[in-house]
Amino acid sequence: MTRGIDRFGFIILLFSTLQGVYFTSIGVAPLTLLAGVGVIFMSILISRNDTYSLQGIYSGSSAIVGFYFLTFISSVLSLIYFGDNPDLKRMLAYLLVIMVAVAAPVFFKYINIEYILRMTLICHFTYFYIQFILYYQFQVDFDLIGNLTGQNQKGWGGSFSTEGMGHVRRLGGMFNEPGSYATFISPITAIFLNFYSKNLFNKMVAYLSLASIILSFSVFGFIFASLMFIAIMLSYKGKEIVFLTVSYLLCLSVTLPYFTYRFIDRNTAGLDTGLSFRETFISELMTFLGSGPYEFLFGTGLISTSLDDKVNLIGAVNDTSIFLALILNLGVILPTVFVSYLALLNLKKKEYFCLIALIIIFLSKLSIFYIFFPIILTFTFMQNNSSIDREKY
Repeated sequence: MTRGIDRFGFIILLFSTLQGVYFTSIGVAPLTLLAGVGVIFMSILISRNDTYSLQGIYSGSSAIVGFYFLTFISSVLSLIYFGDNPDLKRMLAYLLVIMVAVAAPVFFKYINIEYILRMTLICHFTYFYIQFILYYQFQVDFDLIGNLTGQNQKGWGGSFSTEGMGHVRRLGGMFNEPGSYATFISPITAIFLNFYSKNLFNKMVAYLSLASIILSFSVFGFIFASLMFIAIMLSYKGKEIVFLTVSYLLCLSVTLPYFTYRFIDRNTAGLDTGLSFRETFISELMTFLGSGPYEFLFGTGLISTSLDDKVNLIGAVNDTSIFLALILNLGVILPTVFVSYLALLNLKKKEYFCLIALIIIFLSKLSIFYIFFPIILTFTFMQNNSSIDREKY
């Protein structure tokens, strides 16, 4: 039986993913802001009724909170070292995400994690498949987020078309582009795979979610979905492996022509494949890290948004991956130690699907200032809360 607090937890998780509902006029994604405030408010209510809940900050969650504090201190030092001006929006974002990182394990400890992950995935892939069918079956480009925010999705596949599908449209669901769809949906799917074998319904949710990630025609999505398919096949045996393999190959047969066009045909014709920016980023990163011991140890900092006098980049800093972006912003040591610690915790507990989720998170284009980031990291250590007495809530 679904409790009211579980439904509220689902709404908070769903809202935290809606970074694409971003209004440039105010510079805010309001639904994610509501999610952050909701987590904090509910954790305060729970803490007042149950002092033991404050002891539920697991080692992984403590590491997340500690990471945010250390990155803030490191960024203040970089602000002083480089003589930059602090960005007020970043300062406020830091305050909010630190509070969410503290509050998330307190609140979600009493939430049915399986339920809210499943419902969030169903909402997202249902909308995605509606988009997919409307476009490829009826040539209707349905973009609710674009109509709401005024920012249309960035998902057209250039001039590429196929005989069977026509002009390729790379769909992003409730996000502004396919890469963002893969970035948010993939780690949720990976953690949900902990409940994959519980019943047939969970398996179908997992299959539909994985297929949608590939059918978004996102390169990141293809990589992430492939990692999850491999993890499932290594973890389970039997006839379903045949079904999984056939499903994966069918999805791949739809998307492979586009990937061939983008990375082979365009490269042969001397056109941009999207890899040149990433090559430039890595080159600039190596140059910056080698420019001095402070740059190597502490990076550019995260409180100031000005990078022009430090590195010469085109495009978003985290487009190559959040891990490399953190190395640029925070130096080599802190991000490496943090990611290694989280990975070792999951290896120690043999939570391999959560380890896949961590890999996906740090390969993705997420930002540590997204409300979703501390929440999804917390879930990698709280996916099994069946022993908690949640009935009182």
